[in-house]
Amino acid sequence: MPRIRQGRWHAVTSMLLLLLPNLEGIEMIDYRHDEAGDMEHALGIAARLQGSGISTQFSLEHLTDISLSPFAQPEVAEAEDPLGFYLWPESEYLHFSDIMPFLRLPSVQSVAVSRLAVDNARDRLGVFPTENCQFSTKELEITSSCLEAWGLITFLRLFTSLRKFSYNHIAREDEDTDFLPQEIGQAIAHLLPCLEELEISGAWAENDLLRTAREIGSLAKFERLKSIDVDSSALFGFPRGEDGSLPVVRLCEVLPRALERLVLRHSGGLCGEENLRELLCVVEERFPELKRIEMRGSHRSGSGALTRDFKAKGVELLIHPLKCDFGTEKVIL
Repeated sequence: MPRIRQGRWHAVTSMLLLLLPNLEGIEMIDYRHDEAGDMEHALGIAARLQGSGISTQFSLEHLTDISLSPFAQPEVAEAEDPLGFYLWPESEYLHFSDIMPFLRLPSVQSVAVSRLAVDNARDRLGVFPTENCQFSTKELEITSSCLEAWGLITFLRLFTSLRKFSYNHIAREDEDTDFLPQEIGQAIAHLLPCLEELEISGAWAENDLLRTAREIGSLAKFERLKSIDVDSSALFGFPRGEDGSLPVVRLCEVLPRALERLVLRHSGGLCGEENLRELLCVVEERFPELKRIEMRGSHRSGSGALTRDFKAKGVELLIHPLKCDFGTEKVIL
């Protein structure tokens, strides 16, 4: 009660949450770490009530959507740093310990978090629940964040029924963390039966770990994966060896049968016409649900013949050439 009387934000907000039994969604901007644990206490009460199947005014059983950002104006912050080049100070990140209390609510189905990073002092010391703990969340969006491999893998294993996963990686310090695209493949491996949408993008091409970076790996075994939106390098791989040669990745061998939409960002020359032609030859037999392919930031203009050939088989092919407009605040890719 003293913290409430003093007007402490977390204390007042946690009290208000428990007074809103029909609350369905929360969007918290300028959110910071709850040192006193007021939010964790309030949300813990609701989580225990929900877990026991008890419906009261404090159970927050209708709360399904959560959005958290450490910025007072998250859209302004993203506009000022569209490519993630700025190294944001430690205080302007959220950590696992900040978002876990929300995730423990069984009712929560959709979670969006901006600027998530690992706090070694807290996140490595027991912040993760036991292995038998499972979150009910179906959609998880992590934007403008910097997660080490162990953190991402350990975190995602708590989500056993995700339908949508979106992750955007940015630099955090002068030397980036050990995140590599292939870690995504390991992190989502347990979602083979349920994942329907996957979005992966990042600035890893800027860091010194590029020489050890590998592609995500085949997505062919994801039974329900309908939409893939990824940076092309994460799917096709990175230059290797002294000659800078690329690994040979056949597009038709790494895509899932249920695919409906494919977006390849910063595609450059990674996905050549030969790869697309091979996909065209098998699209009706192996990818009967495919309806749209987008290549963004391609080094070549659209091929009219190839576009017509895909259209004849019911697939819309869109090729967006690489554009740079240095007269604006953003580089358009």
